[in-house]
Amino acid sequence: MVKIDWSRVKAVIFDFDGTLYDKKNYPLHLILANPLDICKVGAERSVRKGMKDKDFETAENFNQAFFQQLAERQKVSVEKAQTWYNEAYLGRFLKILKKHYHAQPRVDELLEKLRDRDVKTAVFSDYQRTEERMEAVGLSPSAFDFCFSAPDMGALKPAPRLMWEILSEMEVEGPEILVVGDRTDTDGVSALVVDGQFIQIVRKDPQEVSTHAVMLWDEFVEEAMNVPMG
Repeated sequence: MVKIDWSRVKAVIFDFDGTLYDKKNYPLHLILANPLDICKVGAERSVRKGMKDKDFETAENFNQAFFQQLAERQKVSVEKAQTWYNEAYLGRFLKILKKHYHAQPRVDELLEKLRDRDVKTAVFSDYQRTEERMEAVGLSPSAFDFCFSAPDMGALKPAPRLMWEILSEMEVEGPEILVVGDRTDTDGVSALVVDGQFIQIVRKDPQEVSTHAVMLWDEFVEEAMNVPMG
């Protein structure tokens, strides 16, 4: 199994959805919350997938493109698409998180350990209202040093500019970061483009050999907790 070189880690960047909480069955909960919205939700997923490899440079440009495409897919006005997403969709997102999901175990303990080692921490999400969603699963945004939302930065993961801006704000170099996430195509690539390290969090023991570290959440926490000080 690929090992993490903890001696060079000065910052840990956590993905949120699927990493800091297990999002198992989230699509099902989303549809059950309002079955009539299934086509609208499908349109949102399709638009988001198509925008993944594009960099719009600013949040304003991103939102303009996102809501224009969403409106076309949903066959409604831009205003209606925007209202649906900001109020119905994200509002439902928060309610589902509060009702069905909780943060991974030992997050506070892990953050304290990293803090004691002078390792900076950040949350980097592909959705807006990141801090509200963190609170919905019982996480305190203030427990992390930084919190980033990709759309608020003008793109989606794994747009390279996002990571370079995050590194600049955190005042670390690419090889000094460890990205912890559940997806190789977004979190893994984000680490790769800046020459950082990546741990993929999975729900069950991996059956195949990988070119990056793959761990259960509990395994990752246990390894991090046992890294020697200094």
